[in-house]
Amino acid sequence: MSAPLSKDLKLKHNVRSMPIRKDDEVLVVRGDYNGNKGKVLTVYRRRWYITIEKISKTKLNGIQI
Repeated sequence: MSAPLSKDLKLKHNVRSMPIRKDDEVLVVRGDYNGNKGKVLTVYRRRWYITIEKISKTKLNGIQI
C-alpha cells in the first residue's frame, strides 16, 4: 500500500509515491475526512486500511470507531 507524495517530497526523493508506514504524517484527500492531517497509528495491508490519529467515526449508539 503506497501513497502519492507532495510536490516538494517528489523533488527531494525523486519518486512519485512511497509505502505508508506507522508514524508517517498523512493528509486525507478523499472521502468524509478530506483535508484532515494525522499520524498513522496502524497499517493493515491485508485488508487495505490504515488508522489515523485524531480521525474517528461515531456510530449511532455513541461508540467511537
